[in-house]
Amino acid sequence: LNSTKGIKGGYSLARSLGEVTFLEITSMIEGRTDFPSFCESSKGVCDLYHKCNIVTPMELLNKKIHSFLSALTLEELLLKETGSSQFLSSTALESVENL
Repeated sequence: LNSTKGIKGGYSLARSLGEVTFLEITSMIEGRTDFPSFCESSKGVCDLYHKCNIVTPMELLNKKIHSFLSALTLEELLLKETGSSQFLSSTALESVENL
């Protein structure tokens, strides 16, 4: 991100929309790219974590979402038509399919 101070200041991208992924922009804004497990809280992992039957499917879902967002460019997100099969790049689709 480029930052310009002043009345007409603000932020702009240093690279094109097609070169920046959603995960990168989230990291720039939030300062992190990890997605905590839904089983975790500020107190740690749930007491039933090691016996729970939905932990594995939820962790797989978390990995797929992370992979998808790391391949989804801002160009795809902002400039492509939604609802069409052309919305996602083959890279974004392959990242999810390969998990």
